[in-house]
Amino acid sequence: MRRRNEQSFWSPMSRAFEFNYQIELAGRLEGLDLESHHNLRLQPYVLGGFKQDYMLADNPTRAQHTGGLDVKYNLTSSLTMDATFNTDFAQVEVDEEQINLTRFDLFFPEKRPFFLENSGTFEFGSPREVEIFFSRRIGIDETGEQIPIDAGLRLTGKAGKYDLGLLNMQTRKVKGVAPANNFGVFRLSREFGTRSSVGIIGVSRQSTSSRLGLDRVPFNRTLGADLNFGFGKYANFFNYFAKSITPGRNSSNQAGSTLFGYDDQHHRIDLSYLEVGRNFNPEVGFVNRVGFRKPSFGYRRTFTPEGKRLRAIFPHFQWNRWYTIAAEGQPRGKESGFEHYHLDTRWQNGSTLGIAWNRNFERLDKPFEVYPGINIRPGAYHYSEMVANFGSDPSANLFASGNVAVGNFYAGTIRTINVNGGYRIGGYRYTLAASYIRNFIHLPEGNFDTDLLGYRFNWSFTPKSYFQSFIQYNSRTQDVGINVRLGLLSTSSTGLFIVYNSRVATVDFLDPHEVERRTLSRALFVKFNYLFDF
Repeated sequence: MRRRNEQSFWSPMSRAFEFNYQIELAGRLEGLDLESHHNLRLQPYVLGGFKQDYMLADNPTRAQHTGGLDVKYNLTSSLTMDATFNTDFAQVEVDEEQINLTRFDLFFPEKRPFFLENSGTFEFGSPREVEIFFSRRIGIDETGEQIPIDAGLRLTGKAGKYDLGLLNMQTRKVKGVAPANNFGVFRLSREFGTRSSVGIIGVSRQSTSSRLGLDRVPFNRTLGADLNFGFGKYANFFNYFAKSITPGRNSSNQAGSTLFGYDDQHHRIDLSYLEVGRNFNPEVGFVNRVGFRKPSFGYRRTFTPEGKRLRAIFPHFQWNRWYTIAAEGQPRGKESGFEHYHLDTRWQNGSTLGIAWNRNFERLDKPFEVYPGINIRPGAYHYSEMVANFGSDPSANLFASGNVAVGNFYAGTIRTINVNGGYRIGGYRYTLAASYIRNFIHLPEGNFDTDLLGYRFNWSFTPKSYFQSFIQYNSRTQDVGINVRLGLLSTSSTGLFIVYNSRVATVDFLDPHEVERRTLSRALFVKFNYLFDF
């Protein structure tokens, strides 16, 4: 119950486990003998609209009209098959903008419903660091634009004592962007003992285009196995190993990790080792950096004092090091380091307050372009920052959270303001929310500031109808993104959707004669889908 900051469990739960939830403490519900009477679901859709891309020299306006079908069939009470034809995700909210101040890839979470459903079946690796399967590699290019998906098939659920996941997707060729590809994923695992499981995974990309560019490889495969062993009530031991198969990359093409974890009412311990080879290349996965060995250690202590105001205190720290796996003749040794020391508190109304100290180390073996035209020189850099974080009562009509950081950045300084908040009118019927991140960075090589601004407005007419808008500004790309969606639902995921997307350049924004040049792209779509439940 959010307004009273309460959580209810039908199985007794210790107060301390609000922050360290243990699934094995949940109860087991048996003997209901429920039967499913809906074995087949058909969900066809039709879509029409137009798209204008002013970055194209010829024919910037294109009309679009198409249709498709999603099918769900329950093979058994615990095994489900999904099929999709000419898949469309027009009604999905756009990605949140990010500005990258690191040397490594950013992570954008999956938002498409087809891939989110039963996504846990295919999880393998270290989240947001080494993921053997990352569904955004299917149907989305490196810039975030959609690549058409012709058809797909998914099988998930339990077969006897095994958890099974099968996925096969076929994408269409987009000239100058990507060849036609077939993607396949196989995941099999089995639970044993207490909180223990063993499993395997296979991920494949196979080009189905007759011609490939000089920089394209015809296929990529990744194979892996994992073991999770739980012992006692609170400890577990997790391991995985994976190897990628890419033409021309026959050595240092593996990744593996070992992790020991302990999590009880008052203590959490994480001790791990991760290694990723220089040529490890899971093309249908996500790896933010390669060629390193990473030991790490983390500890958190939870105190739950008796009192009317303070609910919990949890001091914690995290220690990470990255050591280079170098080829012959290349620099070796410590490449990066990160230490995080944090004292955080949570109050009875759900608000939070804390202070942290972060220490960083980066070794640059070549110049790093941190911002257009600003290159940080090679060298070893030690720097740190202080961070204060806060969060108000999230159930209040007026709510806010964020952090302020002051410290060093490579050979210079950085100041960061990160604030987000909102206001609810009429309960949750109207919600206005905004976020703002600003960095003030001063370096010997040059000074620059960055801004990320987001504004959301949600209006729920009824439980089955809504209007949502999401406007973003990114100072690095110098454009404004607009996403507006109107939904009139017949079920939780079907109905009539009207979607408008636009990107507007902020260069010469005040010049009335630059209207066409300011508009980079815009699109308007009307989509209708309906659920037939047999």
